[in-house]
Amino acid sequence: FARIIPDVRDYFPLHLHTPQNETLKSVAQFMKPQEAAAFQALPAEILESSQLLAQAEHPTTVLPLNENLEKPIAQQFGLVAVPNTPAPNFALPDLSGHIYRLTGRVVADRPKVTLVNFWASWCPHCIEEIPSMKALAEAYPANELQVRACGRVYQAIRRLIPCAD
Repeated sequence: FARIIPDVRDYFPLHLHTPQNETLKSVAQFMKPQEAAAFQALPAEILESSQLLAQAEHPTTVLPLNENLEKPIAQQFGLVAVPNTPAPNFALPDLSGHIYRLTGRVVADRPKVTLVNFWASWCPHCIEEIPSMKALAEAYPANELQVRACGRVYQAIRRLIPCAD
């Protein structure tokens, strides 16, 4: 289920350079009229959408793949295989000052997959995904998956992740 909200992207007004944390009543003071109207209409639209979704079927089993498709799913969606090429090396400090490098370690000590997540302290979606990234990293052995999160502003990261001290 999806609904397009015209002239609004990620609930950030397109013309603002810094996010605003305001109530629904005051959005008209800093948003363009069409953005404020869309934002103020959102609670009613969520209620309407939830009522529509409640009426929809809720299957409890996964449907089998259709083996008789004319084109494989990868071709239907334009997915193409890419060659396995090494990522460029980097050397970045963590919050404790320890330097992490992507390459340069003994091959046997490297994880099979390294996920580098670039995020920003001002991005609510980035902040919301921190616990899921942590859970993902903890769900795999260290030799299978390593997650590295890269942010720009050291002080902001310290405020968001106080347990790093």
